[in-house]
Amino acid sequence: MKRMPILVLLFFMISGSLAANDPKIVYVTAKSGLTLREKPGIKSKAITLIPTLSPVTRIKQTVIANDQERIERRTGNWVLVSYQEFKGYVFDGYLSSIQPDENNWFIGEYTSDLALSGNFYPSYLYLDRDSKFEMEVNLCHGFGTITGTWKTETNKQDTLVIANVTGSDFGLKEVGKIKIVFIKSAEGLSFDSIVSNKEDPMHIGCEFGKTLFLIKK
Repeated sequence: MKRMPILVLLFFMISGSLAANDPKIVYVTAKSGLTLREKPGIKSKAITLIPTLSPVTRIKQTVIANDQERIERRTGNWVLVSYQEFKGYVFDGYLSSIQPDENNWFIGEYTSDLALSGNFYPSYLYLDRDSKFEMEVNLCHGFGTITGTWKTETNKQDTLVIANVTGSDFGLKEVGKIKIVFIKSAEGLSFDSIVSNKEDPMHIGCEFGKTLFLIKK
């Protein structure tokens, strides 16, 4: 099989079956907890501190791709949530739709660092505890969902996440022979390459840049 560097794929997850069963339930991933605030914005008055791994109910989320904030290398929006008897706003760069697993660092939701990736739209990747993954790919003429299984491998230099593509909703051919490779970093995953026996396995005609870095939420 041929291993080739790729032009950046732009993932935009509109909805995912690998997300929590109730899409309104999300989980706090900030190690020191997440501050609930009266209004959107880091300078707004704090209501309470939500402990890490706590579930919260997402009431309203507005994703505006060109009006996102960047806080500690996380890109996201302020969303209205409820936690216990409290209601307020939190920064969703520290919210995951997949419940974190303390015994497996890789499980969870990843979102792109827009400053490093240079992409206009946020990108999302989901890795679940059943070794399944899901992402949505920008095909220039629309979006398509890719699904499959994932595993980790370690070489002399890096820990890799190997995503084996087993399905798509846009007629991707020979899906069982396509692998998408990510490299683990301290904060997330960097997009590395596609392994395929086809020159253009995704049939993508758009160039989105040369790098895509995914921060683990």
